[in-house]
Amino acid sequence: MINKLVSLVVVSALGSIAFSADGAKPFSVSIGLGNYANKTAKNFTRASGLAFGLGYKMATKPMIAPGRETSGIDLTYFDTSKNGNRNTNWGLTFGPQVFLDKSMTTYGTFGVGVYSSRLTTAPAAGNARPSRVPAAGTSETVTRFGAKLGLGYQTMQGIFIEANYHILGKRQGIDLNHTTIMVGFKF
Repeated sequence: MINKLVSLVVVSALGSIAFSADGAKPFSVSIGLGNYANKTAKNFTRASGLAFGLGYKMATKPMIAPGRETSGIDLTYFDTSKNGNRNTNWGLTFGPQVFLDKSMTTYGTFGVGVYSSRLTTAPAAGNARPSRVPAAGTSETVTRFGAKLGLGYQTMQGIFIEANYHILGKRQGIDLNHTTIMVGFKF
């Protein structure tokens, strides 16, 4: 089931590349900060860490009215670690970016797709962790469906800032939902 979803997302993304308009800036790269807002994740690793993103938005004819959208695919990476414990998340989502104003600077975004989360625990005894996480010195990777919701602002030069909330649920007693605040540029 997961393999079919990944295949669908990849085929959709590749298909959208074929339809991009000349002169558009469909690709994006970003860096930022990810943050867990819940106590179990903060106790297991740090509350925040570096996040990176890559994206492709299918270019369409110029949009002149709010509510117009362009679909695309996004890859997000977020990693935190503390005392040998580590929580790494990869997300591959597909969904629309909807412009909220006529100048096409403010937008909302929504994506659904596949997330992979890897929990690694330190080999040291007495390591602070919830009772259901993998035993000390082990790691576990889980792949699941997830979603993201976001708001962003972009300049006509292609610089953007975007805040997203990633919905992943809980795994092994750790709430994997997190936010990312990213700054990047389109090219």
